[in-house]
Amino acid sequence: ILSLANIQVLINKPLDALTNIEKLDVKHPLINSMKGSALHRANRFTEALPYLKTAYQAEPQSRISAMLFESLIATNENEQAIKHIKSHLAEFSDDTSNRVLYAFELAKTDRESAIDEYIQVLNIQKNNVVVLNNLAWILYKEKQFKRAEFYIDKAKLLAPKSANINDSYQKIKSAIKDNDKVSGK
Repeated sequence: ILSLANIQVLINKPLDALTNIEKLDVKHPLINSMKGSALHRANRFTEALPYLKTAYQAEPQSRISAMLFESLIATNENEQAIKHIKSHLAEFSDDTSNRVLYAFELAKTDRESAIDEYIQVLNIQKNNVVVLNNLAWILYKEKQFKRAEFYIDKAKLLAPKSANINDSYQKIKSAIKDNDKVSGK
């Protein structure tokens, strides 16, 4: 039953997984992890939190950390979410998945810190096109067009057919062109 429930979580059938997990009368960290994952996938974040917290305390995994962070954000526990992710990243500094989640959230309120986080990811994953694009976009929003151009050019080179990258590329190049006209270049 446990294997079936795990597959159901992975194929995005969290309610089926919950039904099967409920059939198990076992207290085990793996059950907490699976139940928390299923509830998270079902967007039942408040219910997911205690299971995810217990699972993370038993074994601090990247995947559980990400779901815990997302659940805390979804339930408007932003301070707790930031505290959690900072603690996780202090212990697992090379966890780029959680660092990207953190940077994405930071970009809403603190672009400079988000830029720093994205650069840390690029120090580990130099060709992460999502991060290159996100970083370029934040720099564009900050009117740092030449820095934005550096990152979007690299992203475009790596993923020339990506609609998101092409959109960012066009906007950044247009902003540079407009900026050059204004400054008389």
